[in-house]
Amino acid sequence: MEDQLLTQSLEDYLETIYMIIKDKNVVKPKDISLRLNVSQASVTGALRSLAVKKLILYSPYEPIELTSTGLKKAREILRRHELLRTFFTKVLLVDHQIADETACKMEHVIPKVILERLAQYIEYIENCEKKTFEWIEKSGYKCIDKKGCEECSMDVDNLVVKDSELGENAVSLLDIPVGKSCRVIELSLDGSTQKRLVDMGVIKNAIVSVERYAPLGDPIEIKINNSCIALRIKDASKIFVELV
Repeated sequence: MEDQLLTQSLEDYLETIYMIIKDKNVVKPKDISLRLNVSQASVTGALRSLAVKKLILYSPYEPIELTSTGLKKAREILRRHELLRTFFTKVLLVDHQIADETACKMEHVIPKVILERLAQYIEYIENCEKKTFEWIEKSGYKCIDKKGCEECSMDVDNLVVKDSELGENAVSLLDIPVGKSCRVIELSLDGSTQKRLVDMGVIKNAIVSVERYAPLGDPIEIKINNSCIALRIKDASKIFVELV
């Protein structure tokens, strides 16, 4: 896996390249140097390492481009950063600058299972006006006051997928390379989104293939039963699959 080959420093470089491309469409070594406040020599060394790992396309005096693998990895790093920052600012009410700096440090080491729990927690509190929920051991987040919440779109029983149910080969749909097929193991989406996908055939044991990612990674396009479906990245991350 690529995340096992990258140092924290290289992850920062990759994330920075991605962000500059989003802002300016084109990225040059000087842009990275200014953004990270590092020397040109340090940037050159990092770019060569990323190129060797086939995460970027790099030639001196030419704009830097992300490969499909590099784009996927950069998007994963950014998602970790944004989830942590959102948790710190919206749940813990931490100052934005402190939250951003802390997220930058933690994004490299946080385990995937904890990251997904944070994502589920954030989504829950953002969709619950009454905030009447609690964590139930081995069960997940449960609403303790459903009275008057009939319009709630959250399906609390689907918010958390128990790790023991997934198996050791289970990965997020985002971990599947373009052109590969996989079998759906579990969906852990909110009620309305999950119902829409189930109605389109995205159910347990269904075989889907990853067709492509949008230029900046969102959305992802999958094919099932000869039909193409566009998924938001945050939804694709909650669909657990295994390669076939």
